Amino acid sequence: FDVARNTESVKNTTFALDPAPPVTSLQTNGVQYFDNNTKIRYVTATSEIGFLAEDVLIGSLPGSGVKSTAYSLNPAAPVFNIYSGTFSLPTGEYLLAFNSTDKVLNRENIHVSSLVVDGMEPLINVGFDSDVKRLPNGVLHISRASAVMQIRIADQPSFGAGIKASSLEINGVSESVAP
Repeated sequence: FDVARNTESVKNTTFALDPAPPVTSLQTNGVQYFDNNTKIRYVTATSEIGFLAEDVLIGSLPGSGVKSTAYSLNPAAPVFNIYSGTFSLPTGEYLLAFNSTDKVLNRENIHVSSLVVDGMEPLINVGFDSDVKRLPNGVLHISRASAVMQIRIADQPSFGAGIKASSLEINGVSESVAP
């Protein structure tokens, strides 16, 4: 109450202590492959990369909420960007570092994920054990009826995720070939 004996009515407020940082995960949309042995995630150049950040519950109450998520494409010289939406990356290898901060400034430890953007098609080499001539219409003229054809299929050595499947078609007949 004040000097004139005016008394304010009692008010109640509920508050919660938020001691926990948010939890952030890397999200990719589009074609992708995760190698469990190397822990490398392979995506294409058209894949969308993003993050999902959630502030954890404190008992039955929600956390304070996520204030921001930041990421870096080079943790060795960390320049963190504030995440504002999904993005794509050009072909290459990346070490992606990321974390989030909640509205009461609890900062999550930095997560690091290996990411390879594979924007290159596999290499296919065809060879024969006899003379071959390519005709103007693209047809191959082979000098012997019993010629042996050798096919070598490999992914790009720098950023390739590996060959998932391959098939060969000769005279309209398609055949699966083991990678």
